[in-house]
Amino acid sequence: NFTYYYESSNVGVTATLESFEELSDIGLTKNSSLEDYFKAVEESNNKTYEMKKSSNGKYLYFDYSATLSGKEFYYITAIYKGKTGFWLVTYFCESKNKEKLTPTMLKYADSVEV
Repeated sequence: NFTYYYESSNVGVTATLESFEELSDIGLTKNSSLEDYFKAVEESNNKTYEMKKSSNGKYLYFDYSATLSGKEFYYITAIYKGKTGFWLVTYFCESKNKEKLTPTMLKYADSVEV
């Protein structure tokens, strides 16, 4: 259910666009903030995340770990506001590579234009 999905041997990226029209059912509009959408993501996932602001101020993000098919993965999910909706972009790698690849994933997040 991703708008985009990319995977290399070390890092994967998923991107999902949720339009303002789709989000209107939960009260989000083009006037909603990144913080509003962040709260909606938490509610949708029934989880609480530590909200972090990007160094360039263009997005909010949170990180977490999860096990999938017996492997531990590390995720960074960035939230961007575009003209037609909010983008949820998740970067992921195996947890054993977290320290090495986190700077790369944040660099990728910084480069996104919506």
